[in-house]
Amino acid sequence: MPAFTDADLVRRASHGDRAAFGKLYERYARVVHGILLSRVPSSDAEDLVQDVFVIVMKKLPMLRTPEAFPAWLAAIARNQAFD
Repeated sequence: MPAFTDADLVRRASHGDRAAFGKLYERYARVVHGILLSRVPSSDAEDLVQDVFVIVMKKLPMLRTPEAFPAWLAAIARNQAFD
């Protein structure tokens, strides 16, 4: 896959491009893991990373501003940690 911006990947992934979603996961899984580690025990963080990306996959078409993806993703991760 050629180098795409996050916004490009978000647009593609929101239309069902699994490779684009996979690239977003590669770029952001460690960030999400770090957010979760600051709020939950490390034994729970790995499973929650997966949960966060399942939510993201379902809700991605609702994201109106693809450039806001990093902040939106971080908010989802924080919310999952609190749940």
